[in-house]
Formats: sequence, structure tokens, C-alpha cells
Amino acid sequence: MDNHYFFFQTLCLIFYTGSLRFQKNRTKKNKEENRDDMGDNGRGFPTYCRCGTRVIRLTSKTITNPGRLFHKCPYGDENNRHHLFKWTDESMVEEIEDMKQKFDEIERASSTFEKGLQVCESEMESLAIETRTCCSVVSGYEKELRGFEKEIEDVKMELKSLKNMVVCVVVFGLLYKLFM
Repeated sequence: MDNHYFFFQTLCLIFYTGSLRFQKNRTKKNKEENRDDMGDNGRGFPTYCRCGTRVIRLTSKTITNPGRLFHKCPYGDENNRHHLFKWTDESMVEEIEDMKQKFDEIERASSTFEKGLQVCESEMESLAIETRTCCSVVSGYEKELRGFEKEIEDVKMELKSLKNMVVCVVVFGLLYKLFM
């Protein structure tokens, strides 16, 4: 029984210190916002009391809850319910529930992003196919253009030879008229 209880206390401590590290790494908020972290909703590991004082973690020495970890305001006591008192194991359960909820939200967001990624990938594939089609059409036009260029060169050669023939006929015609 003692080993299980020690394990549970260790687990509580790990979750608690992990939660503190997480809270320290968040952007700094003013004390009012930090109080709201624990204040009205009261879930998870508390860091501040409603009065604005940082809470402390202690171990219970009572007969009913021996060795049980808890958080409390240094200014609170049994007679003053306006200051914070919360069992660490309850805080840990709340933290786990909140983490599950956040994990589910992240999973849903991931699923949404994955669907969006699939849509983008399929659109990229269709654009790639369209690009290949356009490239093949352009390639066909380039071949056709080269064919037209060759035909133009051939027509130019024919035109030169016809021009030369016309010049020859005109020269021969003039010579014929002159000498005859």
C-alpha cells in the first residue's frame, strides 16, 4: 500500500511541477489574469489564491488524509474559506481531463488541416496535369512553327528563283527587241 501511495504522490508532484513549468513558459499575465486561471473556474493546479498570493503545496498530516498533498494560500486557515485550499490529486484529475479535451481539439484541428492538405495536394496534382498538357500543346505549336519556318524558307528560295527567272526573261526580251 505504501509503494502505491508513494507512487501516487510522486505522480502528483510530476504533474504539479510540469504544470508550473507550463505556466511559467506562458506569456506573462498580470495578477488579475493569473487569479482568473484558478479563480472562478478553479480547474487544474492552482498558482494563486483569490487574494492574489501565490499558493503553496503541503502534505496533510491529519488522521483522515495522512500524506495527501494539497495546495493552500499561506493566509488561509480552516476558519477562513475565502482563501484557497485544494487537494493536489483532484487538481491532477482536472489537469488530465483538460489535457484530454485539448488533445481532442488538437486532433480535430489536425484532421481539418489534413483534409485541407489533401485538397491542396489534389489541386496541385490537377495543376501539374494541366501544366503537362499545356507543355505538350506548346511543344506541338513549336513543331508546327518550325514547319512553317521551313516552308517560309522554301517559299523565299522559290521567290528568289522566280525573281531571277523574271529578270532573265526581261533581259532576254530586251535583247531580243534590241537586236531584232
